[in-house]
Amino acid sequence: MKTTLMGALTHQAQTRPQSAAFVFHEEVWTYERLAAEAERLARGLAARGVGPGDRVAIHMMNRPEMVVAYYACFKLGAIAAPLRTAFKFAELAPILQRLKPALYIGDANLYGGVAPVDPSILALVKRFVVNGAIEDHGVQRWETLFDAATGVSFPVSPASYKPALLIITSGTTGQPKFVVHTPATLSESVELVVKHWGLSDDDVMIEPLPMAHMSGLITFLSLIRFGAPFVLLEGFDADSVLDSIERHRCTWCIGFPAQYAALLECQRARPRDLSSLRVCLTGADICPIDLQERVTAIFGAPLYNIWGATEAVGSLTFGLQRGPVARIVKGARIRLIDENGADVADGEAGELLIRGANVFDSYWNDPGATEKSLKAGWCHTGDLMRRGEGDELWFVSRIACRSGGGAGRLPCRGRGSRRGRHTGCRSRSTCVRFRKAREQDEGHGRFRNSPQRRDANCIL
Repeated sequence: MKTTLMGALTHQAQTRPQSAAFVFHEEVWTYERLAAEAERLARGLAARGVGPGDRVAIHMMNRPEMVVAYYACFKLGAIAAPLRTAFKFAELAPILQRLKPALYIGDANLYGGVAPVDPSILALVKRFVVNGAIEDHGVQRWETLFDAATGVSFPVSPASYKPALLIITSGTTGQPKFVVHTPATLSESVELVVKHWGLSDDDVMIEPLPMAHMSGLITFLSLIRFGAPFVLLEGFDADSVLDSIERHRCTWCIGFPAQYAALLECQRARPRDLSSLRVCLTGADICPIDLQERVTAIFGAPLYNIWGATEAVGSLTFGLQRGPVARIVKGARIRLIDENGADVADGEAGELLIRGANVFDSYWNDPGATEKSLKAGWCHTGDLMRRGEGDELWFVSRIACRSGGGAGRLPCRGRGSRRGRHTGCRSRSTCVRFRKAREQDEGHGRFRNSPQRRDANCIL
């Protein structure tokens, strides 16, 4: 039986209570403290009427309270529903109307996007804020959630097959979808990362990825499961990342190509000691080979590409060569198919399909979209890839949109991203661009360092 997410934290708190789980603004959070705060918040939520299956909207930049809120939801059996921090009222209002959250926990600095939401959708007394106070009658501070945190009981162990997480896709070609993960799918994803990333007992990771996205969420859950501390940043700031790597002797860095370009510029302007780094990972966009080479040379650590989808994390791990390559992990079930659904021959490009216990459960309250993305247990990712040597998979391109199908790449912009994606769609299930992309790849030979911008989120 796989270790549950809350079970992993409890294990760390019992076996190494005073060890650092993470550092935030130079404040150390131990496993014992994190587990205790999550337990108290779970009881506080239960005292406020939140139970298994209820949605809890989590709306904040990376903060300790966000980590606590996730684990409290996992403990209680409530469904964590992180909201995108970039969304404004126009996007948040319909999302909250669909979610009908039992409770909202948000950053005071972001609350302005939620304040006008009708109380019939989200009652004022169900709104709690961190990092400040709000002059809005009924809205309460986060600390009040702990006032009634005693004498409350909740499930011994929430059902592993029930929804535990709703991750929002971007919805730029339609209304956002909610990707449903269960305790079982999340635990399997975490186990795959822990098993195949090659973490060591001495590792410390810098964590600027947003925890409202699958990338940041799975990263911190995996680090806590393994027992490797991380430095939590509210968001990406190149100087802060470099300063933190130097100060805390971080060994892993993870980010997007544009962020690595910014890191290089800041490192040139004010060099830091980055000698502790041993692995850098990138994704979410094509990473030019020359950028990989420059990061490797200047940082003294290799920059690898990694692939993942909001719907399926862990089946592929980072590649060890330059270019858009990932590796299939041992035991992973994958297929590459043509537009007719037949498996392609070795060396030919085909759509990546993934099957396994880590694959998402469904799109929440959207059976049509679920049926188009999950067919006979296979998750259709919408990414065109080709087998390389051994366990390698090389990214070719993003397949043009299917009406509602296909998986979203980490950090979960989903199928609707405008970043280079062809949005015109024919009525048939797969656009003609599937064939064009494959023909283009065959005509150019093995993947070259093309300046063309890769479609959104195909790696990481």
